[in-house]
Amino acid sequence: MTQIHSDIDKGIEKFLEWFAKCDGNEKQESQLFFEKLLHAFGNPGVKEVGAQCELPLQKKEGKGKKFADFVWAPRVVIELKSRGEPLQKHFNQVLEYWNAICPKLKYMALCNFDEIWIYDPNVQMYDPIHILKTKDLRRDWQALAFLLPSEGKPVFNNNNVEITEEVARIVGNLYLLLTKRKIPPEKAQRFVLQIVVALFAEDVGLIPKNTVLRILQEAKGRDNAVTEKELNTLFSAMATPDESKKPKKYTDIPYFNGGIFNKIEPFELHLDEIIELGKASTFDWSKVRPSIFGSLFEGSMDDTNRHGHGIHYTSELDIQKIVSPTIVRPFREKITKAKSKKDLKKILQNLREFKVLDPACGSGNFLYIAFREMRRLEVEVLEALGEDVHNRGFDEFASVTPRNFHGIDTNTFALELAKISLSIGRKLSSDELGLHDPNILPFDNLDKNFQNKDALLEAVWPSVDAIIGNPPFQSKNKM
Repeated sequence: MTQIHSDIDKGIEKFLEWFAKCDGNEKQESQLFFEKLLHAFGNPGVKEVGAQCELPLQKKEGKGKKFADFVWAPRVVIELKSRGEPLQKHFNQVLEYWNAICPKLKYMALCNFDEIWIYDPNVQMYDPIHILKTKDLRRDWQALAFLLPSEGKPVFNNNNVEITEEVARIVGNLYLLLTKRKIPPEKAQRFVLQIVVALFAEDVGLIPKNTVLRILQEAKGRDNAVTEKELNTLFSAMATPDESKKPKKYTDIPYFNGGIFNKIEPFELHLDEIIELGKASTFDWSKVRPSIFGSLFEGSMDDTNRHGHGIHYTSELDIQKIVSPTIVRPFREKITKAKSKKDLKKILQNLREFKVLDPACGSGNFLYIAFREMRRLEVEVLEALGEDVHNRGFDEFASVTPRNFHGIDTNTFALELAKISLSIGRKLSSDELGLHDPNILPFDNLDKNFQNKDALLEAVWPSVDAIIGNPPFQSKNKM
């Protein structure tokens, strides 16, 4: 192992010497970049390992070919851009390549010479599982261990699924602690959701950092009623639209709305609950995926209820198998075929009016993924129209909103989770796409978009353009 590390150190040193002199030009230095990178990890070269540069792939939209910059099956596809190019703009491109190559590759990556964004779509679809600065390759090479001649296990630093699962476990445990001391389930659920929104909000910049953590730290060692009073004050500030009527301590807290703060009734927390909540508050919630809500939902139900309601978690990759052919691919085909700005403007209008229903929505994971994809499509059309959506306010553009999405479910708690997922998803998707959207707060009121009914027996299904999700559960005897 020592000899392997020594050889890699030498290879990387040689690569970095070349890298310091390269111009970072995609067209002129692409193939040389991949040759040098493979040499750094002890490989003889691109052709020698069975990899390929400029691999031709059939376009799904329209005629012709597209060309993947680097493919080493079954390991990775890498799309290289010139130095300084924003990588988030090219996620859809590398994802299309990853989807087009069979059998499926383990990883995909975007690179602009200075950074390499590594994705593991089987674990987390949208967010890089590791961002590597090329200048730090000597220290951080294990993130690219899949490039070793004998493929190694990479070490990643941004596994948001692991973070989400851990946070879900902690918050779910808080809920169980509350119900064990006879706090009514509905009251405990509402309190936990309000806390979750506050923790998300402070880590994505909607309220001041560590707002909740300070409340918890002040409560330790004192009368725990302090926690009840302070959380009540914070939640009241989040529920108050008029700044002059907010508690003086929290005048910098914006108005959230969205239904979740319509009823505020915190309660005295016991020390073990404060400790559990303290653990949750130490995580970076900007890295927590809204699948936290699905996990929290399942974690708060016993096995009997979970089976009876047909509740289970569906991964982002599996959700994409529904959302992509139903929504993304048809719109992208229209974008590709558009011949004029008039065509593009019509597509944009259709997209902004496009309504989506999940008739057994649970905590809203299908709707959340559809929302993110439709916002991506909106940005694609706007950029094709020549709009600079990244360097100016998005307020006049942000017309794909949570109000485009509808859900039906028999579980009230699940519906509240779905509404919150979409509301927070608006902020997360804006950050992901590099947009400034001033309309994130107050949250959209989605009460009319969601029905607490049985989709097969009671609900009146709204008129929509697409239906997605897992089918309503009726058991094998009634199927």
